[in-house]
Formats: sequence, structure tokens, C-alpha cells
Amino acid sequence: MTTTIEIPGLLTFTISIVVFFVGSGLNRCIGPLRRWNIPEAVTGGLLAAVLTLVAYRAFGLAITFNLGARDMLRHPDMCWN
Repeated sequence: MTTTIEIPGLLTFTISIVVFFVGSGLNRCIGPLRRWNIPEAVTGGLLAAVLTLVAYRAFGLAITFNLGARDMLRHPDMCWN
């Protein structure tokens, strides 16, 4: 049986920042990632995706992220062009 957990918008935004910094730390510690210029967001995002997959496959947790905070930050009125 699958249980769905929805992460609210502000927490999703906070987790994305943490994922970025984890990716930055991994890139600093793992030489090939640094040499091959893998972006921090890609490294952290891949790790987050794998952890989400493990949560789904091993524990039956379907994790969804509310993207309301992202959409608010991308609002046209928020652009300073």
C-alpha cells in the first residue's frame, strides 16, 4: 500500500536550498564531479531523486512537492528587467 506525503511550498523551497548545498559539498569532496564541472544542483538533485525513489520502493512513501513557492518567485511582477 502506498502512502502519499505532500511537502508544503515553503518546506519544498527550504529543502531545495539544502539539496543545493549538499550537492555543493559533494562536488567539493568528490574530485571527478569537480573536474567534470557537474553543477551542484545536478549532484544534489540526483541524490534527492534517488532518496525519493528509495522511500517509494522500500517504504511505499510517495512524496510530492508543492511548487507554490516556486511559482510565486517566478511571477512576472517579481522580475526586475
